[in-house]
Amino acid sequence: NHLPYTQRIANMSGRSSKEVLLLSAVAAVGLVGASLLIKKIMDAQARGIVISQLNIFPIKGCAGIPVQRARITATGLENDRQWMLVGADSHRFVTQRQHGKMALITVQLDQNARQLLVNAPGMEQLQVPLDNMAQERLQCNLWGNDELCLPESASANAWFSTFLEAPVKLVKLDAQHAPQVDPRYWTDEFPGPKATSFSDGYPFLLVSQESLDQLNATLHERGVQPLPMTRFRPNIVVRNVTRGFEEDEWRTINIAGTTFHPSKLCSRCKVTTINPATGVVWAEDTQGQNVNTDAATAEPLFTLRQIHGSQDGRDAYFGQNLVHESVGGHISVGDDVSILDRWPAGKIPS
Repeated sequence: NHLPYTQRIANMSGRSSKEVLLLSAVAAVGLVGASLLIKKIMDAQARGIVISQLNIFPIKGCAGIPVQRARITATGLENDRQWMLVGADSHRFVTQRQHGKMALITVQLDQNARQLLVNAPGMEQLQVPLDNMAQERLQCNLWGNDELCLPESASANAWFSTFLEAPVKLVKLDAQHAPQVDPRYWTDEFPGPKATSFSDGYPFLLVSQESLDQLNATLHERGVQPLPMTRFRPNIVVRNVTRGFEEDEWRTINIAGTTFHPSKLCSRCKVTTINPATGVVWAEDTQGQNVNTDAATAEPLFTLRQIHGSQDGRDAYFGQNLVHESVGGHISVGDDVSILDRWPAGKIPS
């Protein structure tokens, strides 16, 4: 059933869609706020859902790059999470979970010189060729799975090890041995390459601006400073949805001719509690004092678990993991997002 939820309820109740919308608004915010809420919903529906941001993160765990347009590849957006750091001996992937300072590592793409330009405070710029010609493969561990990766240079390893004060190696994705999406969430029902990059399991992460707005409104009520979208490291940010977390309900969407399937809610981790501007775990004030390193109460996870978490209170959800049916297309900031299908009530995968 592709009808909007208000229309479905209207059909079942005998009321008009506008009546259902009004009653829902009154129930949600009371008479005082109902007119403002309805106006917001109507304005959003009139404008249509569009992409407001696109981001790629060439090195897993490091700072991202906002882009205006991106090509769809078998593993996600072009150049997204194509490199990662691993322990020098364990060859197990390394992220901000272990080294918050990774948030301070910035990356630029120089397509003309075919180089990745890497910078960090106190370090000279590192230049990494985009085209890795290594003949050997390094077996690395990503979320318990062994992946064959292309090793980068000893000088790159030394650069990252010096900055992080820990022995690490830089490796690149081998397109011939790309990680595979969990088959529980990319079944044969959905066509497509079923591959991903060095992401946390899925080729794309989508979040709506309205979800962040709702989270920040709750944080504000609790005396916590609002958070930027960079905390959540999404590839695709959309705006003009009718309410926060509406994207959870989407089952099939189309953007610029490419069909995507939101296949699983994104359960968030410690990385969201790290300030991307400082690399420090959530602090109660902007000066970095009273640092709260308790994962149980660090924001935004503490609030997310309460307003948008699992029933048992263990998981905090923010955003939808997407899989895609085809490669070679492009998506751009400003593109319309068409909702083709929604998950049945109570059937949203998490």
